[in-house]
Amino acid sequence: MSRTILSSYPRSPQVLYIDNFVMSIGKTKAKQEENKSEETKTNEIDDEDRYLTIIQLEFLFLSNLSRSDEVKKQLLELHREPDFQGLNFQFMLTWFNHPKISFTLHFFGNILANLSSSKEMREFILQPKFKLLENITLSILSVDNNRRLGCLKTIRNCFFEYENEKTLEYLLTPQVLF
Repeated sequence: MSRTILSSYPRSPQVLYIDNFVMSIGKTKAKQEENKSEETKTNEIDDEDRYLTIIQLEFLFLSNLSRSDEVKKQLLELHREPDFQGLNFQFMLTWFNHPKISFTLHFFGNILANLSSSKEMREFILQPKFKLLENITLSILSVDNNRRLGCLKTIRNCFFEYENEKTLEYLLTPQVLF
């Protein structure tokens, strides 16, 4: 999906907040650096670090909450129309691999492991539109323990879907295998 299509979908306030923060970092950083003195740059870095810390803590909190089945359903938005189901999950998965902010989302691996622990959620996140396993295979080589272990637990949980022949074929495709 292109950026314009994704931006037309309704999103939760938390996703909009994080998405707007990510976009504002990329668009305004060059202009602000030219116009500000050294003192203001230090304040700006402090503000940016504060926001990144808040995002880390929010994902840590979400990783603990995502053990509940009700929270899993809310995260994947199973109550919405089929076109909008899992949209916030798709954004978080994209951010998990984003070069500028991926280092702050190392607790998302735990969220993935929690989501993949139940059969209904596994079937949902293993849909080809999410490309879950293609997105997390690089994180297995990460230096960050939370990120690496969360991704390994997710892959382990996904292999419990061996009864579904279509899913098993997807798990064994060359794009998914390392």
